[in-house]
Amino acid sequence: MCKYLIIFILGWCTLACGATASRGETGAIPDAVNSENASDGEPSVRDLSMAPLAFGWTAPSRAIVRDTTKKKGKRAKIEYVIDFRHGDSSGGYILQISDFRFLEYEGQKVEGALAEQLKSVTAMSGIIPPLQISPQGAYDGLPDGFSMNQILTKMREGALKDVPQEVWQSMETLMSDPGFEATAVAAAGDFWRIWVESWVGFDGRKGEDVTRTSEVQLGKDLVSPVNIHMRNEGTDNQAKGLIRLTMRAVQDNPALVEFTVAALKAFATGNPESESATNAFVASIEKVRKTVEVTAVLHAADLRPVDVKSKEINSVTTKDGRTQDRIDTHHYTFEWQ
Repeated sequence: MCKYLIIFILGWCTLACGATASRGETGAIPDAVNSENASDGEPSVRDLSMAPLAFGWTAPSRAIVRDTTKKKGKRAKIEYVIDFRHGDSSGGYILQISDFRFLEYEGQKVEGALAEQLKSVTAMSGIIPPLQISPQGAYDGLPDGFSMNQILTKMREGALKDVPQEVWQSMETLMSDPGFEATAVAAAGDFWRIWVESWVGFDGRKGEDVTRTSEVQLGKDLVSPVNIHMRNEGTDNQAKGLIRLTMRAVQDNPALVEFTVAALKAFATGNPESESATNAFVASIEKVRKTVEVTAVLHAADLRPVDVKSKEINSVTTKDGRTQDRIDTHHYTFEWQ
């Protein structure tokens, strides 16, 4: 559980970092469409006659984010605040997360003894690194003075000082590889890509499937191709200015297998029993597939999200033909202040 919570709070996945949609070829600007009423209880949206979607958040701005999630089999409802502000003189921005708290954990309201149990994890919100965002809305990594190793050190010396030694040993072994640290830094922006970055430049017609390709850097020397399918699903005119978009991004290649094997081995380091079991398992791996599915309702004018759902499916197929799936889900809602 400790290792899961560390990874959860950092926002990066142990198997592979997230898929980023590249702009690709510009599609046609959609025509104005007479829309139908939505009936699924989600925010109502409409199709718009528009130029390609562009990032335009106002700085400063603030929103309360609520995330209903299931990750590594653990269910939680979480709330935190995002503050968006101007960065340095380069013209970029900073996104800071604060006031992180659990509302529910494994179906229980977080109060009393459960709140005390999760107190150290909640306290880690104070060291969640800010994200650098470019003027065009792309994640630009962590600001100067922040690194994953520094963050882990702060955790170890502070809120998570009681975490078992073998957990820290495996984390430090993994992060001592500059390639893995670079991957972790890249993956720290996964949620931003799902919320905003993947939609920048999209201009598909309503109902049109747009196919693109991109690449994800895994570690220092591995590059994983990504096949991306996007669609404009705008359907309602009651809430003017909103648009519903969907995306499906798939990685299925040898680079992903190699990275997964290396990550699993690194996490098992320092525990002989775990190392033996992990080595046997990774030797049996034949294929790894990662699928990310997203439905996002956003303000078309500036790409401020209103409601975003994501599902990440990590599938490992072994040489005996069996497939193990791990499914992580998020449902983000945004209350703009």
